[in-house]
Amino acid sequence: MKKNKIKNACEQGVEYYFKIELYPVKSDKDKVEWAAEIPDLPGCVGGGNTPQEALAAVEDAKNAWIEIALTDETKIPETKVLKNQTEL
Repeated sequence: MKKNKIKNACEQGVEYYFKIELYPVKSDKDKVEWAAEIPDLPGCVGGGNTPQEALAAVEDAKNAWIEIALTDETKIPETKVLKNQTEL
């Protein structure tokens, strides 16, 4: 996806959504924690004690990933626009 296209869309309140994989992870003390990742964005992961925490963390990671990609002019994988925040 072109840098200007994403930058302009973000400035207009368009949010891009990627597939998120959410799964439990058993810790050392038999406690279950949660991990979330976006397979289309290499290294984009988040974790937490609850599914909600993991999803919030991966959302922050996604935003950081896209910001860094825009700065470095790295190609961002194509995704579908699911909703426009300005229309909510």
